[in-house]
Amino acid sequence: MKDIFPEYYQPTQKDFDKLWEEAVFVFDANVLLDIYRFSPKASDELLKIIVGLENRIWIPHQFAYEYSSNYANVQNSSYKEYSKLKKDIEGLQSSIISQLQSKLGHFRNRTQLNIVDWVGQVEDIFDKLIETIETLQSEHNERITGEDLPTRISSLFENKVGSEFDNKRLAEILKEGKQRYSQNIPPGYKDEGKDGQLRQYGDLIGWFQIIEFASGNKKPIILVTGDSRSDDWFNHIGGQTNGPRPELIKEMKVKANVGFYLYQTSQFMKHAIEYLDSQVSDETIDEIESLEQISDNDLKVQKAEGIIYPSSESAHINQAKTFRDMIASMPKSARVNQAEMFRDTIASMSAIAHADQAKMFRDTIASMSAIAHADQAEMFRDTIASMSATSDNSLVEILNQVEVNHSKTSVASTSDSPDNSQNMDDQYSQINDDKND
Repeated sequence: MKDIFPEYYQPTQKDFDKLWEEAVFVFDANVLLDIYRFSPKASDELLKIIVGLENRIWIPHQFAYEYSSNYANVQNSSYKEYSKLKKDIEGLQSSIISQLQSKLGHFRNRTQLNIVDWVGQVEDIFDKLIETIETLQSEHNERITGEDLPTRISSLFENKVGSEFDNKRLAEILKEGKQRYSQNIPPGYKDEGKDGQLRQYGDLIGWFQIIEFASGNKKPIILVTGDSRSDDWFNHIGGQTNGPRPELIKEMKVKANVGFYLYQTSQFMKHAIEYLDSQVSDETIDEIESLEQISDNDLKVQKAEGIIYPSSESAHINQAKTFRDMIASMPKSARVNQAEMFRDTIASMSAIAHADQAKMFRDTIASMSAIAHADQAEMFRDTIASMSATSDNSLVEILNQVEVNHSKTSVASTSDSPDNSQNMDDQYSQINDDKND
């Protein structure tokens, strides 16, 4: 039966040995774009493998176009990833320092604990981490924005790019693609709904160009892709990725009469160690696998625009709602019981500390992601619980106003603009005044 339905059977070790010895290696655009995203070590190790296969590599015109038209955007987004990370760490720093000051402040007059010293040590750790991120960002930017990397990749595929389909052939593919997608025939049907026909049918166009090349070359094909595991290129059995979709193996065999196999980048590099005697570190495999583990939707957003966190505008609104609802639902007795401790903490703060606390409050809110809402609500629960019963109405009104004001200004200005920052400072000061009253 295997001879009749080979697409449903895993190749034997002998089959793989022959495949790696004879195949032409085809690279999806996302593999080449990932070179700009990986660490220097991972990028270099992947490039060395490709260089070692220099006489056996090829790329369809569609994938070469996708790479060439997107690499500059990826250079920019890769830089932004570090900026996003730095901002997120700074927000975490503000949040943790705020918590420490709040929790330790309760014991300022009751123990010999040096609060300033301990908080300073924590701040130093975060400052060193942020400094390291800035250094890595600078080094990464220098590596990927220079002429060396784009030139190096382009030179590798000199005279190894397939021909472009003419308009008549493209029209035929688009017509056939609609029918294939309606029947969930791979590849590319999960791209249906994307803006623009080239984006919707890019994988299918590239696939047909690979088949055309294989028909003339008569060599088996190994395609390497950076697409996630939920993409429609891969066969999934019991939650595990198990090679290419059987339909792809069969179509390649019927139309080109050659074998076909498919690897994700990490799988390709693992097997390159075995079949090509390539040097690949465990750190590189771990790094690339971690990227491949990201969910399909998150990965597509990340690869298009850099790592995306929920906007600060949305975080402001959602956090205001979280605070408002939480305050409204709390029994007044909880506030009364903790009022004395809360007042002691506020009383121990100098005027400068009040201003710093307002800034930390503002920065913390600005840096929150939607996932952090629940954790952040927990963090502020003790503070809210310690409010006097009489502050309930004014505080709820203020938090409601935060939501309303930010909704009005989120389009016109960012969350950390000077005007908005001052507004948050004023609101926080008003909260402190109400609490002291």
